[in-house]
Amino acid sequence: MKSRKLYYFSKLMVLAVFGASLWLSGQASAAVMLECNSCSSTQASMKTLQYGKSQRAGASNTVYVFDYTNYTVYKYQFLTSYEGGDERACSAPGSGGDINCQKIVRITTLMPEEPAFAFADAAGRVYRAEAFSLISISPPQGSVGFPTNAYDDMQNAIKRKAIDNFLQSNSLAVTYKNAANAWNTYNGPSIFPAFKIIYSDGSTSQYGWNSNHDQYEPVPGSYKDKYGNRIPQTPGDISNLPGVTVIYSFPAGSDVDVGAFYNQLNLIGVPVFGSPDVGGSSTQTLTCVSTNVVVNGAAGVGVECSWD
Repeated sequence: MKSRKLYYFSKLMVLAVFGASLWLSGQASAAVMLECNSCSSTQASMKTLQYGKSQRAGASNTVYVFDYTNYTVYKYQFLTSYEGGDERACSAPGSGGDINCQKIVRITTLMPEEPAFAFADAAGRVYRAEAFSLISISPPQGSVGFPTNAYDDMQNAIKRKAIDNFLQSNSLAVTYKNAANAWNTYNGPSIFPAFKIIYSDGSTSQYGWNSNHDQYEPVPGSYKDKYGNRIPQTPGDISNLPGVTVIYSFPAGSDVDVGAFYNQLNLIGVPVFGSPDVGGSSTQTLTCVSTNVVVNGAAGVGVECSWD
């Protein structure tokens, strides 16, 4: 039985793709952008409802659902709350069975503004012309200065700048940048994930245009190792809701990747119990669980992980 011990721990290809959801930054009230191609208005509202259910009670925001295949956009407002219960009481451990602590989401349909339709049209043209055909964009063979893997990218600002320079020299990326800037003039500083970066070891990330910084940047939470495990940059990337279990899987012979994942969890303050089977011949799994915690009298969510 493994002891319960606390551990702390080239070549680049770019594909023109869009993520399932778009992350915006720069303003606390910035709208959320979701993607739902070939969607009806009913399907778009359901997409918003699903997003609202993933948020904490008391959350409220504007949501734009973009249908790039049809060059259109839908706009909604959502509000989450506890039916009959108060957020602090319903966030306490053991409150999940209380009938007054069932989270509900209210959706209001709104009319999108002209800049939203303009962005849907411009981004839709890029999407249809490039993403559907998966046209790859690669730096010259033998290029130096690019990240070799997702972790290398996360830890080296100079190498991230090399990707930005490469994208800004590409006509597709420039077209997309201009479309994003037009939208940002209306909606505020944003990051739009548009390009998937594939590193030489097979790990990936997404880069998007940040109009506030006037450069292409990695989208927070988009890093994945070569096995498809999402690499957390904050504990909330594992889960920001209690009662969630996330499993990371590493095949035999992946000791280097296991060590890199350990180190990342250490950097973000997530405790890991047990120890991996270094040099083993079978798949290893790391299970992370989120729970309700109270810190200095305030309710929150804690995460801890253990090797199975």
